[in-house]
Amino acid sequence: ANFGYFTLLMSRIVGPGGRVYAFEPESHAYGLLEETIRLNGLANVTAVKVAVGDRPGSARLYIDRVNLGNPSMSEKNIPDRNRAGAEEVDVITLDSYMGDKKIDVIKIDVQGAEGRAFAGAANTLKRDMPAIITEYWPYGMKNMGTDPEEFVARFEKLGYACALMDSRTGA
Repeated sequence: ANFGYFTLLMSRIVGPGGRVYAFEPESHAYGLLEETIRLNGLANVTAVKVAVGDRPGSARLYIDRVNLGNPSMSEKNIPDRNRAGAEEVDVITLDSYMGDKKIDVIKIDVQGAEGRAFAGAANTLKRDMPAIITEYWPYGMKNMGTDPEEFVARFEKLGYACALMDSRTGA
């Protein structure tokens, strides 16, 4: 969720009858997320200070001192000159956290750990077929042990139609 820009947008879209779950493991960003929620009176948002992955536990989250939107569970995803240490964070799966709650949309950008996050949401994806908006960063995915082609194939096997948007052109 980082500091909550998309959380704010989604909160307004779903309105008072909907619910937004915003997951953010990095301590500084989580504090900003809580401020965004408080300052905007987002009563329909639940902020959760955890990383989303393929199994519960903990992980090291590496911090980028230059790009505050780039914490990563892979040290390789942060340039050497930008590394500012790491923090130990809790990890959950979406399947275990959400349980039987219906999910309509998943928006995810976890700096290459998307394969792991969606692996931990396998039951939810099959059950609900939510709309998905996700970052697709092959370099970062490979650093996290995910084959980028298999990542896309997993969604196609579930019946999703995948489309790629070029961040430079918007096409």
